[in-house]
Amino acid sequence: MSLRGRHLVPYMPGSYDEGSHYQGNDGRLLQRERTSQVLVDKARRLNDDFLVTLSNPGNILQAAEAKALLKEHIQTITTTVATLSKDIEVLESQMMIREQSHKQSNHSVKNLELHHVGSITDLRSRVGRCDASIAKLSTQMRGIFESVSNLSKQLQDLSKNLSETIMDTSTKVCFSLFLCIKFNIS
Repeated sequence: MSLRGRHLVPYMPGSYDEGSHYQGNDGRLLQRERTSQVLVDKARRLNDDFLVTLSNPGNILQAAEAKALLKEHIQTITTTVATLSKDIEVLESQMMIREQSHKQSNHSVKNLELHHVGSITDLRSRVGRCDASIAKLSTQMRGIFESVSNLSKQLQDLSKNLSETIMDTSTKVCFSLFLCIKFNIS
């Protein structure tokens, strides 16, 4: 088997600019998985080629080709391990970022919850004070209405008494005038 035309790391075309940030991350992870799979497949093919070359008794050229295949196999395995190591590092860093983000979100939610609980407690105490003030004002208003009603009743009674007194006095004055006029004329 010839070594010409073989590349250590195969070219994997892909677009990393499509979609949102998360889709881009997913696309990159998918691309890395594909690259890793291609490298593993290549390592298996090289291993198979090497075993076929070794199993055939041959000349020095086949031994050299077997040596080259073994060397390429080792390089491919090394590259695959390095790629997988980088993939693992990227995934670990992404997991750490997500975990940190999750912790910050939880902390923010707890702070917000405590703030809301404090606000609700404050509102409840304000509502209680308002209810007490409304009850107090209601009692005072009832007392004022009763006082106004009593004063109105007293005013009506006084007005009635005054009218009666005026009528009685008017009648007496008229009678007295009548008597005076009658005695003066006579």
